[in-house]
Amino acid sequence: MNAGQKKALSACFLFEGTALPESLPGECTTFEKGDVIYRPGDCRDSLAIVLRGKVNVYNLSCDKPTLLNTIGAGGLFGAAALFSGSRTYFTTVKAASTCELLFLSEAVFLEMLKNDPQISLNYIRFLTGRVGYLNSIINALTAGSAENRLACYLLGQKKNEFTLPVSCSSLADMLGIGRASLYRAFEHFEKNGTISRSDRHITVLRPEELLKYK
Repeated sequence: MNAGQKKALSACFLFEGTALPESLPGECTTFEKGDVIYRPGDCRDSLAIVLRGKVNVYNLSCDKPTLLNTIGAGGLFGAAALFSGSRTYFTTVKAASTCELLFLSEAVFLEMLKNDPQISLNYIRFLTGRVGYLNSIINALTAGSAENRLACYLLGQKKNEFTLPVSCSSLADMLGIGRASLYRAFEHFEKNGTISRSDRHITVLRPEELLKYK
């Protein structure tokens, strides 16, 4: 395992509070920019950790691709579907740059969970966070006005300071509103002192105000 791979694994939430493996426990594969890594109906029976580079996660079920997330070194994907039994993947993952991925098969990852309770706990915490995030999206999509939808999304982040994982254009698509409506909603919350915003970095100053829009 080289220094870059160790750094990426150190940044991965799975290994928080526990020792890194002495060697890479799975299969390393390199992808070039634009390569499709996962798509609905065509995915590996594995969890993937980004060791180098970045990948983009898209929803292609709409009229146009919607960027849902960009995952860099230390991030992972495929966790929620690994033990689902259906082997169904609902998004498309493409290499945003030349990237190196570590694929952990179900058997390998299950062995890691059995041997290290801390990894098991980290995995459960991650899945719990994903459930909360998806609930925030559902709440936002059914909230009504652009302000209501944005408020539900911001509250769903569970933090008062964070960076949006996607562009405002992609966020507007995710929330089912126009970009102009999203910008007006941001402006509304900025003007009344509820949030401050610098590009994609958001600080929630008055969360109690956002609660009024749920």
